[in-house]
This record gives sequence, C-alpha cells and structure tokens, in this order.
Amino acid sequence: MKTEGLCAKMGVVGLLERFGTSEHRGSHQRRGCVRRVGMYGSETGEVMLPGSFSATQEQGRGEMKEDLFSPAAMSAFAAMIKDSVSEVFGTYLTWDISPGPMVVKREGDPYRPPETEVTSIVNFSGGIYGGVHLASSLPLALQMATNFSGDAYDTIFGEAGDALGELANMIGGGVQTRLSKEYGTIHLTPPTIISGTNYRMQYKSNFGSVRQYFKVAGGLFYVEFFFWPG
Repeated sequence: MKTEGLCAKMGVVGLLERFGTSEHRGSHQRRGCVRRVGMYGSETGEVMLPGSFSATQEQGRGEMKEDLFSPAAMSAFAAMIKDSVSEVFGTYLTWDISPGPMVVKREGDPYRPPETEVTSIVNFSGGIYGGVHLASSLPLALQMATNFSGDAYDTIFGEAGDALGELANMIGGGVQTRLSKEYGTIHLTPPTIISGTNYRMQYKSNFGSVRQYFKVAGGLFYVEFFFWPG
C-alpha cells in the first residue's frame, strides 16, 4: 500500500502530500508472531503539523494529569521524540532523516493504531506510565536492523529483532532522560517486538500520545510516545 492509502485510512491525506510518499504496509489487526505483548489498542487521532500548537503556555500549573495533556506538554513531547531520534539515527545509522507530521491523541480521544508490519515497544513506569513505539514496514525494519548491526537479515525475529529492539530502547532512553527532568524517575522495560498481519493490541482507555513521523531513503516510520500519569 502506498503512503497515500495509509494516510487516507488515518485521515492525514494532504499533510503527508508535502512530506513525500513511500511504502508503509500492514494492518493494526494482524496475523503473525508476537514475541511479547504489552497492554495496549482502540481508534483515530487528531492531526497536527510540527509547530501548529499555540505558542501560549497555559496559565499556571494545575495537577500533573492536566499538564500532561496540555498543548505545551504535547509540543514538548514531540520535540523530545525528534531530538532522540536524531541523536540515535545520526550516531548509529548515519541516515539523513526528515521529520514529518505528527498525530496527537488527548485523554478520552478515540485512537486507531496506524498500519505497520513491525512495532518495537519499550514501556515506562514511575513518574510517567506508558512507553514508546518504533514502527515501520517490514522492509524498512529489516533495513534499520541491518544498518545498525552490519549483518543482513531476511526475518525480523532473532538477531534482527534484537537490533531493532535496541534502537527502540535507545530512542526510548533519550525520551526517558528528557522526561525525567520534569517528571522524576522513570523506569524502562526491555523492548518487545510485534510483527505480523492479524493481531490487536488493547490500550489503556485514558492515555494520551504524540506520534511523530519521519522520512528516510527507505520509506516512512514513526515514533510514538504514549502516556498516562504516574
């Protein structure tokens, strides 16, 4: 499926037209292998381009729960994702990378996971609960694993999954470090790899998320920070 088809299903056609097209296939309802599944799933989100948030900080500081879902917090989370991805990809993959649009889900909004074939998940606990998704098509996931490790792969499980999981772990660690300055100690779990064409993930109903898309020569991928108060 071309990116336009994916974006039509996600409601982001037009936003990605200026971002480019590439292969990004799969389904959020899949048949396949699951190495370990966390607690996640559900329907649609709100689309925003980088910089589309209001520049005005909300007056005062209420409870942390309210702060987590504020426009200022969402904008800060997107910047954390972009900084972390830039550091990891620039250091370990040496790829040219272009940030694209982002999709924001606030507490109570419906959520629909985008169509991807491979997702690596690192969970958070402590000051904030939730985690990070690194998701892409299978060919791009294999390309990431190959460039990271130096070995060629034709299946995502095994050493390729370990390599992709380590990339997700480093990106998640970068987000964790930035979050901890504001929200205190945050713990990471080992990464989980999910791949296939027919599965569902059950998500906590009151979480928020910021999903940031990126473009590389091999296609599109996204990193999503999903969260709820600790």
